[in-house]
Amino acid sequence: MKKELTFMNKPQIRKEIIAKRNELSKEQILDNSEKIFVRLYSSPLYKNADTIMNYVSIGNEVFTHDFIQRAISEGKKILVPKCEPNSRKIILSHVIDFERDLEKGFKGLIEPKKETLRPVSSDESDLILVPGLAFTKAGHRLGYGGGYYDRFLAGISKNIPKVALAFELQIVDTLPVESYDIPMDFILTEERLIQCK
Repeated sequence: MKKELTFMNKPQIRKEIIAKRNELSKEQILDNSEKIFVRLYSSPLYKNADTIMNYVSIGNEVFTHDFIQRAISEGKKILVPKCEPNSRKIILSHVIDFERDLEKGFKGLIEPKKETLRPVSSDESDLILVPGLAFTKAGHRLGYGGGYYDRFLAGISKNIPKVALAFELQIVDTLPVESYDIPMDFILTEERLIQCK
């Protein structure tokens, strides 16, 4: 599959990776996600972070719900993104209670409710956990096509570690790279922690 992707455009790669990810069973998703977070918990990236930005997973993404709840219980400050369709920007909100603070929102994403929105500056983050569809070992990322994370990541400090959460099947040899693409610092899969070049 990796060699074939070299000759595909972004929509074709998205379709291919989504199809591959959809072949995973719920058990495989949960098992692989747990392996990813076991690796993260033991990492200085997590241990040294007081404030962590993390998306709330939907569908067949790396499952983040248990991680968010555990991190909150361990005293971490968790920031969850809320998409603003008009400006195509991300607002970060401090989540205190996973069940009470979140609801299904824009395009089916699980986001902070209006009444529990607690906006926080992105500069407060010590660690940013990033979703995506495909990644290269060099840190290049292919998202879902909305551009929200591209805009967001372009505006944050380069000193904040950006860690992509992905299944091994989402790691590809090459991706089309645009001038505005912001590379990841690390990619965490069920098999390894990749330090991007």
